[in-house]
Amino acid sequence: MAQRERLGTLLDEVTIAPSQADFDVRNGRTIAMMQAAAERHRATLLRPDKLLCAGESCRIRAGHKLFYHDGDHLTITGAKALIPMLEPVFPAESAEPLASALRR
Repeated sequence: MAQRERLGTLLDEVTIAPSQADFDVRNGRTIAMMQAAAERHRATLLRPDKLLCAGESCRIRAGHKLFYHDGDHLTITGAKALIPMLEPVFPAESAEPLASALRR
């Protein structure tokens, strides 16, 4: 999807954004394994999809800034979209180096 956007193909986001159902099928097994490991080790599993995929489809951009380099890897814009998910987990002083890097 990101590649199509970069190549200048102007498609409606509804057309190219994956649906929540597609995301679940593609990633369900991996998420189940990570959830089991988190429970076994009393860890918290952070789920970026809960922030990026709300409703029936997953967001792929903010305005004209894309969230993905390809089908799996976030751009800086995509990473910045995850900051609200990380803030409650990491104290401000430990998150500052990450936040500073993302503001560049």
